[in-house]
Amino acid sequence: LSTYKLVDLAAGEADLALRYGSGDWPGLEIETILEFTVSPVCTPALAEQMAGLAPGEALSRQTIITSDYDYWRPWVEAAGLGDLRSKGRLQFGSYSMALAAAADGQGVLLGYSGYVDDDIAAGRLVHPFDLHVPIGAGYYLVYAKERLADPRVRAFRDWVRSELDAPDNPTG
Repeated sequence: LSTYKLVDLAAGEADLALRYGSGDWPGLEIETILEFTVSPVCTPALAEQMAGLAPGEALSRQTIITSDYDYWRPWVEAAGLGDLRSKGRLQFGSYSMALAAAADGQGVLLGYSGYVDDDIAAGRLVHPFDLHVPIGAGYYLVYAKERLADPRVRAFRDWVRSELDAPDNPTG
């Protein structure tokens, strides 16, 4: 079952869940899948245009790409910018569309670890700045401890963990 509804694991609505959030769900076992850090990403060509400039000056000369769920504020604060200025903005309803626009050279996107790794590895995108900021959110596998007595639940949990530990997993 895939849903945005927060299922009640203690009441048996599901055996386990993959949740996005801060990792704070009292009464449940919580295993980290991916904790996000953020840092701007853009094409290598745009990064060259920003080379040698301070982040605030560099970003003020670029189009900023945003999606409905982004966390520019923590990165901007950590960079000491006070405000995020830009020559323009592109807003997308989904992060995948925003990511495609960034890979197409349309501007600078706030990159989330785990989501941009393939584009970084392929050279389509780069981090123009070295600052990577944790946002205090990520994906977590959660379950009621007693559910691990069920071999099917334990097998699924173990499979998820083995996938995370796989050598070709960029988040592992």
